[in-house]
Amino acid sequence: MADCKVEKIDENTVTLAIENDMTIYHAVDLHAALVGLSSDEAIKKLVVNLEMVSEIDCSGIQNLVAFIEEAKLNNKEILITKISDVVNNVVHLINLTDDISACS
Repeated sequence: MADCKVEKIDENTVTLAIENDMTIYHAVDLHAALVGLSSDEAIKKLVVNLEMVSEIDCSGIQNLVAFIEEAKLNNKEILITKISDVVNNVVHLINLTDDISACS
């Protein structure tokens, strides 16, 4: 299950740590959490920690890309940190390295 831990750093910045897996089995819950953060007007900067993601499939990538796009539309700064080897391998495999790197 994809567990999401949200920590408020200051009044404008939130860190989101996604743990375990980002798969179809948890896509709806993960999407709801990501959309909630990307649309929160009080948040200006989102730091996403993917260090503990142990599995990711196309729905996890889709959620991640949709989250980045939605956050950009809402004028949020995105910083993706500590990308796990699992996520990094899939990002390279489907040639999204530039898209993800732009947020690192």
